[in-house]
Amino acid sequence: MISGSTWIVWLHLLAAAMWLGGAMVTLGAILPVSGDEAGREAAKRALFLTSRAMEAAVVTGVLNVLLRVMASGAFSRGFIAMLSLKVGLVIVMAALQVWVGIAWKRPIVDVATAARRARVGLTVLLVLGAVVLLLGLGVRSV
Repeated sequence: MISGSTWIVWLHLLAAAMWLGGAMVTLGAILPVSGDEAGREAAKRALFLTSRAMEAAVVTGVLNVLLRVMASGAFSRGFIAMLSLKVGLVIVMAALQVWVGIAWKRPIVDVATAARRARVGLTVLLVLGAVVLLLGLGVRSV
């Protein structure tokens, strides 16, 4: 039987994969063809889905930490340092996700400007996401 904490870890990994994978799809497949209103709507829908995946990743991440506290009772200094860095980067990533969403929802901004802002935001988000994933591996081993 699989434990509840193992399920939460897997849900966390799935949510992170959906968040970053959705950002990659948006960056590589949706934004290049977002010149018209249909492309803009597709980008908005993709952003909605990646935002829900981000929320699920944050909630399951908090649950992972709480379960680790209940299991071990104390953290090592390395764990706290890695977790602090990871949480800080996730906050920046979440801010970028919101910033990209605002770029698409503002009716004043034309599609080309919104797409350019989204490209920059999603590129930085994906780079930070790679660092966060590596830190996640480190947190699991400490």
